[in-house]
Amino acid sequence: MIIKDFVVDKDTDILALTETWLPPSGNDLIIGDLCPTGYSFLHTPRHGSIGGGVGLLFKESLNIKRNVQEVFRSFEYLDSSFLNFLHIRIIVVYRPPPSSANSLTSTLFFEEFSSFLEGIIVSPGQLLIAGDFNFHLDNPNDPLTKRFVDLLASFDLKQYISGSTHASGHTLDLIITRSEENIVNHYNIFDPLISDHSVVHLQLLIRKPKFVKKHLLLRNLRAVNIHKFKTDVLNSFLLKNFTTMDLVSLVN
Repeated sequence: MIIKDFVVDKDTDILALTETWLPPSGNDLIIGDLCPTGYSFLHTPRHGSIGGGVGLLFKESLNIKRNVQEVFRSFEYLDSSFLNFLHIRIIVVYRPPPSSANSLTSTLFFEEFSSFLEGIIVSPGQLLIAGDFNFHLDNPNDPLTKRFVDLLASFDLKQYISGSTHASGHTLDLIITRSEENIVNHYNIFDPLISDHSVVHLQLLIRKPKFVKKHLLLRNLRAVNIHKFKTDVLNSFLLKNFTTMDLVSLVN
């Protein structure tokens, strides 16, 4: 409910989430509670263990659809496309920190993420990658940070975020686009007090679809004359011409 309230309060169009902890199945009630009216949710759960998972919560009017995905061991992701006036590919990424428990390595990530970028860099339309990469981008001298920055540069990709995005003071949550694409107007970072990660709030230079108004015809039940309604029912054709044989014939 906290995320739902946050989305409604901020009138958020799209919310990218990492570490959703949603299981692969049996989560319809959770997702139902998560989505405000007029929103949809796509997610990629972690298989084989608890935790992890990524998702995208968005207004239904934006017409975002999931793309076909490969499976990588070193990172989790959701690949989707915003099929509106402009074609924008939106990818949410979570890279778990390597540990003895998950048997992941940074070397494996660089191999797999490089292969992943090779596949998406030539895709049509604009590209937006958002997520928690668990690299300390605030420390340019860190060997892993340098390797990651060099990898992005080799694909002519631009990383926008500077400043702390985590309670530890590090820059872990990133926004990445092609260098020549100017779809990020500005961003700000603030603490929503619901996570050890900050919110990275973006304003994108894209045209939103017009809000479609729905006209509903409703009957005011409070204005119904109950006495007249009962009289009409008692005098209706169905009751005046109803017999026990009619019921038997209907059953048979």
